Amino acid sequence: MKIKLNLLSAHKKEAIEESRKMRAILKWGLEIFGILLIFFILLLNINYILKTDFSLDSRGREKSGLDSKYAEIEKYNSEIKQINSKMTDIESIQDGELYWSKLFLKLNAILTPETILSDLSNKDFLIFMVGKADTRDVLVSLKDRLEKEECFTDVKLPLANLVSKDNLSFQIEFNVKEECIKEK
Repeated sequence: MKIKLNLLSAHKKEAIEESRKMRAILKWGLEIFGILLIFFILLLNINYILKTDFSLDSRGREKSGLDSKYAEIEKYNSEIKQINSKMTDIESIQDGELYWSKLFLKLNAILTPETILSDLSNKDFLIFMVGKADTRDVLVSLKDRLEKEECFTDVKLPLANLVSKDNLSFQIEFNVKEECIKEK
C-alpha cells in the first residue's frame, strides 16, 4: 500500500499545475514552430529548385527558338545565294547578248525610200545586204552614208553593181562593230 502525503498547499498545487500546463503548451508551440520552420525551409528549397528548372527550361526554349531562327536565317541566306548565282548567270548571258535591233535602227536611219532591202544576212559581225536602188546616185549615196556611220567598217560595194543607171540590184558587205550592237 502506498501512502500519499499532501504537503503542498492548494495554491502551490495550482502554480505547479499551471507551470506544467505552460511547459506543455510551450513544448507544443516549439514543436509546431519547428515543424513550420522545417516546412518553410522545405518550401524555400522547392521554390529554388523550381526557379532553377524554370530558368533552365526558359533558356532551353530561348535556345531552341534561336536555333529555329538561325535555321530560318540560314534558309534565307541559301535562297539569296541561289538567286544571286542565277542573277550572275543571267548577267553573263546578257553581257554576251547581241542586240541586232540596234543594227536595224541604224539601217532604218540610213536607208531611203528609193532603196528596197530584200535580204539581210550576217556571219558573225559581217553583214550582207541585198536589195534594189532606183538610181546609181542613190546607191552611191547609200554607200557613203554607210561609210560615215561610225558603227560600220569596211563597206564594200562591188563595181558590178554600178553597171546600170536605173533599177540597180545591189549587194553591199560591211562589218558592224561589236560594241554598237551590245547592250551598254
